[in-house]
Amino acid sequence: MMWFEYAGFRYEYIDEGAFGAIFKNDQRSTVIKLFQAMTERHIAEMTFQAEVEAYELLFNNNMSDLAPRFFGPIGPPVSVQGLPSNHQGFHTDLGFEMEYLFGGFVKAGTTSKFSNLAKIRSKLADIGIRHTSDISVLEVDGVITKIIDFATREIEFWHKDEF
Repeated sequence: MMWFEYAGFRYEYIDEGAFGAIFKNDQRSTVIKLFQAMTERHIAEMTFQAEVEAYELLFNNNMSDLAPRFFGPIGPPVSVQGLPSNHQGFHTDLGFEMEYLFGGFVKAGTTSKFSNLAKIRSKLADIGIRHTSDISVLEVDGVITKIIDFATREIEFWHKDEF
């Protein structure tokens, strides 16, 4: 089991996505997203910055109720323990903390299953949050109540010559 200490609390691995892994602390009811080292450093930095900027835009535009409470970037770097031997590790200085919300976030994709998805995406675009294709949502009866996995811009992490 992967874990690390931060601010005197133990955070344990619960999930991961394309760029990062999520670690949770039950006592604080928060999670920390750390960016994985399998992503080139400059790509991880740009993605991290675009996500942090997006959360800040929500706050600065009185739209922070759309997302889990955001506590900002962490620091200093953490030391992840219990890495499997085949794991490339993390950019441990690239992480941010947010409120943990019980319930399963699901990828919204391009589905029209959620009655307010188009309206949310439009509001996000209006304030400069342009990357919402990877957005995950919490919903109640088809209505989105919270969102994660959004950014001010999309960061491509492959080279055009690879295809």
